[in-house]
Amino acid sequence: YPLCALAVSDERPVSTQSTWASRSKIRSKKSSGTKPIRPPVFDFQNLIINYLPPDLDSARLRNLFERFGTITNCKVVLDHETGLSKGYGFVKFQTKDQAEKAIVKLNHYQIGSKTLKVSYARRTSKPRGGDSGSGKVQHTNLYIANLDKNIDSGDLQQHFSSCGYIVQCRVLKDEQGATRRIGFVRYDTHESALKAIKRYDGKKMDGTKSVIQVRFANSPRAPPNQSQSQSVMMPDEAAVDESYREFMLYPPKVHKVG
Repeated sequence: YPLCALAVSDERPVSTQSTWASRSKIRSKKSSGTKPIRPPVFDFQNLIINYLPPDLDSARLRNLFERFGTITNCKVVLDHETGLSKGYGFVKFQTKDQAEKAIVKLNHYQIGSKTLKVSYARRTSKPRGGDSGSGKVQHTNLYIANLDKNIDSGDLQQHFSSCGYIVQCRVLKDEQGATRRIGFVRYDTHESALKAIKRYDGKKMDGTKSVIQVRFANSPRAPPNQSQSQSVMMPDEAAVDESYREFMLYPPKVHKVG
């Protein structure tokens, strides 16, 4: 599966689609001369599962979901360079009723310290031409630094959703709940991520005081063997990698559903 989902920020269930569509229309009216953002189209048989434990593989994911119906495809998405889980996966059922049952039962389901987010995946579009066989990664994850202290995940989503459909969005906090002034936004397309970088990097978000830095986030990877040139170009790379892992693998705290 290509990454074209809705979730964590999220691939949203059916109940939130109309809300997202309405907000998109409002934003498109406000921005004169800009192309309106198309509301996502969902595949109601296909689910995206976010915040998977790092050691959960495709076989275990299938075992978790197969009690709800016939699974036609199941995959934990891995980083091509490291072979490590990216913290999310896809499960496709034979019918939409089966998929709906899985959402009802497993959304917010806890596995150890992880709380799963299960929702409908975006319908896949035709593969983009030109990259097949090249091994080129179409990055969709953004790292945002130097956020104002009062900016939370909702604020970040409100600003960055003007550039495209957001799959995940989060402002990181420390153990005391204070903001780390770092955020991550994952879009469903590479084009939306590029648009956000052009719009916000080196600029202030409306109503804020700080100039923010926006760039592509590093993929989670196994430690060592970083070249000297990489270290010089990106001195904060290790910190960004660790924050990225936290974003992908640890969801915001939620109240347990009985």
